[in-house]
Amino acid sequence: MSTYDPKATYIPILKAKSGELSALGELANLTSKKVIPLLEIPRPQWDFVNEAPLETSAQLLSRIIPLIEKNWGKRPFFLDVYKDPLLSPKEKDTDLVDVFATSLNDKELNYIPVISFDYSRSYNKSIVEKLSNTTTGCALRVTISPDDSFEEDDYNTLLKDVGLEPSQVDLILDLGSVYRDGAEAVYLAYRLILAETPHIKAWRNLIIAASSFPKGVGSLVEVNGNKRFPRSEWLGWTKLASYKKLSRLPIFADYSVSHPEVFDDVDPRHMKLSGAIRYTTADEWLIVKGERLTGKGSKGYDQFHELAKKLVDSGYFRENASWGDKFILDCSNPEGSVGTGNLTTWRKVGNSQHIEFVIQQLAKISENA
Repeated sequence: MSTYDPKATYIPILKAKSGELSALGELANLTSKKVIPLLEIPRPQWDFVNEAPLETSAQLLSRIIPLIEKNWGKRPFFLDVYKDPLLSPKEKDTDLVDVFATSLNDKELNYIPVISFDYSRSYNKSIVEKLSNTTTGCALRVTISPDDSFEEDDYNTLLKDVGLEPSQVDLILDLGSVYRDGAEAVYLAYRLILAETPHIKAWRNLIIAASSFPKGVGSLVEVNGNKRFPRSEWLGWTKLASYKKLSRLPIFADYSVSHPEVFDDVDPRHMKLSGAIRYTTADEWLIVKGERLTGKGSKGYDQFHELAKKLVDSGYFRENASWGDKFILDCSNPEGSVGTGNLTTWRKVGNSQHIEFVIQQLAKISENA
């Protein structure tokens, strides 16, 4: 992997699911050259009725890896199991890294495996031994938390364990959710974290990640209403980019149009889902919400025609700026050709629009530098 320009590179952290991966497949060619997604492997599908897994980890990867290959090809990306165990209880004796290695063996994917202080020493060593080499190296994802702090000795010990130098490692400093934190607070947090990070100039790439996207959008926006939320992680990074005395500017990363915490363990039978469109503006997230999608008296998916029209008329819509924008515009016309899609479709729309928009914002920063 190369060293990238932090004012021209963006790292969206995405679950490796159909909506998110297909959004990558719709990116403009110029955009895709500036994007290096961090793909998190989701949990295996679960049967909530019988309380049992519907697939093994190998079957999960056999579904996901071809989708990555189809939508991202040979472009570089980070590959992470995320913070939760991938294996089901029935697979305790399975070597997870061997499953990964087997699934990726016949693919020519340009992935960088991720290790973490959150993972066991043996797992990190196995990841580097079986999925990495001196050319690809690996990424070290560090969860930034008030409860945990890592000193230079911690970094040095982990690097020694896996046999890599900082120059072979992409360091990802991940603040997770910064929802409710203002842009100034996020900026100051960035500054403090960077000041305390060892080997700051030696890492192959330095990346800082956060997300101000709200958790539980449905409870925060009124039915048939809309609400805006500040993009504090982006506003904090832009201020960081203008700070002249910074020893090294990190690459910007966020969780696109999602909250960092996952909801894979929630029984969908107990979820009351509403129609909603997630849209990224210069400084804010705009959420346009409708009514319940299912149940007695619900409007179903037909309401997305109305939601799309509200968004197009909101004053924030940017026509033909991305595949997602084009879909929204077409959907705003009930006679249009795209229909209303489903929840996966709208996750694809939101991610497509967001990723294209961030790259366009970075381009403006580079032009004004």
